[in-house]
Amino acid sequence: MGFNIYTSNSIEKLSALFCKSIKEKASWQMATPIVVQTEGIQKWLTQEVAAQNKIFANFNFFSPNDFVRQIFQM
Repeated sequence: MGFNIYTSNSIEKLSALFCKSIKEKASWQMATPIVVQTEGIQKWLTQEVAAQNKIFANFNFFSPNDFVRQIFQM
């Protein structure tokens, strides 16, 4: 499992980069975790990616705390 961190002060640039990276995703069999700061960003990102890629499925959203907790439970 790879771990990529993308940072920017522009959410539009981040969403475009994310849309590009999921088009190149090798396997749709495993759910991909996505860490977002708020539930509002999660909803906006879901709508943005679905509008750009026409499909958005098999992704799990986590808050930073939930993601770290998930890692330590493995």
